[in-house]
Amino acid sequence: MAKNNRNNQQNEQNQQNNNAEFAEEVTARANNKNAKNNANANANRE
Repeated sequence: MAKNNRNNQQNEQNQQNNNAEFAEEVTARANNKNAKNNANANANRE
């Protein structure tokens, strides 16, 4: 039982870490897309 509890805790921690990494990746992609869009908008203004 104690081993199962430890495994469950580790699984929960791993899931939280995965969620955080996924959120960082999504944010990085969005920032990259925004940067490209801003560069294109600035180029079109010139």
